[in-house]
Amino acid sequence: MPGNDERPTSMSSTGGEDASSDAESSSDRCNSITSASDFDCSRQSFTSDCSSSKHSSPSSSPPKTITLDDVMFSARDLSNLTLAHEIIVNRDFHVEQPHLPQNSLEKQVKDIVHKAFWDSLESELNDDPPEYEHAIKLLE
Repeated sequence: MPGNDERPTSMSSTGGEDASSDAESSSDRCNSITSASDFDCSRQSFTSDCSSSKHSSPSSSPPKTITLDDVMFSARDLSNLTLAHEIIVNRDFHVEQPHLPQNSLEKQVKDIVHKAFWDSLESELNDDPPEYEHAIKLLE
């Protein structure tokens, strides 16, 4: 009967001594695989590979300059997307037409601009030969 400080060994067909040494060697291999030094080595090789690839790659192109028109175009697109999102999400969303007093300057300007637009479109369509460029843009 084994004592407290003795470990029983399993016997294989090749013999007890060989089986226990095989178990210890496989245990040693597992320990060597997961040792801290192996992790450090893999980290060092990984970081050295990454840092060396940065130095060997060609330098990137200089940043592109953006004009004010590009920024304004992007801002308008963002505003349109925000408005479209609000229309889709909010079922109660509606646009109210501003009620302008009859004698206000804003109302007079609005009426004049609308009349000028429609008069111009009508005259282009009545020309000989008619011009359809603005009408097609309007339909688009």
